[in-house]
Amino acid sequence: MIDAGPAVVLFFSMFAGAVVSSFSGFAFSPVAGVLLLTMFEPAVAVPVLMICSIFVQVTTLVHLRHGLKFGSTAMLLGGACGVSLAMVLFHRIDAERFQLAFAVFLAAYATTMLLRPHGRIRAGGGPRTEMAVGFAGGLIGGLTAMPGAVPVLYCDCRGCPKEVQRATVQPFILAMQVLALCLMAASGAMQWRVVELAVTALPALAAGIMIGLFLFGRVPDVGFRRVVLVLLLATSAGIIAKHNLVRPPGLEIAGEPPGSTFKIPAGAMTLQADTAFIARGP
Repeated sequence: MIDAGPAVVLFFSMFAGAVVSSFSGFAFSPVAGVLLLTMFEPAVAVPVLMICSIFVQVTTLVHLRHGLKFGSTAMLLGGACGVSLAMVLFHRIDAERFQLAFAVFLAAYATTMLLRPHGRIRAGGGPRTEMAVGFAGGLIGGLTAMPGAVPVLYCDCRGCPKEVQRATVQPFILAMQVLALCLMAASGAMQWRVVELAVTALPALAAGIMIGLFLFGRVPDVGFRRVVLVLLLATSAGIIAKHNLVRPPGLEIAGEPPGSTFKIPAGAMTLQADTAFIARGP
């Protein structure tokens, strides 16, 4: 059984993440993880985020399948290659500085586009471009836990309608999540408590998905783009915040005093779509 405090945190974090992700197609873990990581240790919270995010992605894609025209597999192939390279580079570069630098870039882009709502940066198309975008998404996602960011930027630069963006970004994120989850399972990092929490979160996820899909069908492309840019801006702030999270009074993690600061382990391997870490120890 889960105590009342952790259960409330789990419900509201999963509900908020599901609303945002089912509406925008991404950003489940930055939204849900900010609160969840104040109550649960990363070794438990991260795989829960991954499983619940996959559930949201699959459910929304099935619901929207008739209205979305899915693209080629070039981006997915590029993403797999990018993730593989990220695994090699992760312990050879200063991942924290890279994450912070990318967060600054993301914030600058989102802010510029919000201030210039009709601004566009020309970006070509085609399989080669999509593979390059996927590669960059997988590489950056492996180092920053945000593989969906680059495909979202690519779609925004091209001025894609919201349906095209969903059909491009969500399958990519889902593939990266499944890859990350398989790697985590193979490493033996999964715990039974993870499954228990994921099952407990299902009602909150279902409620959030229904609200998010309702909003998606009623927001025009201009409003959708504005919301996506705001989410990119918020996500960049989340990258910075995750390096120095502070628990509110009353929330405790076993082995650490209440109200203290904690950081995501430096040895964590980020592979998830939006925030997935494979804990490898210090």
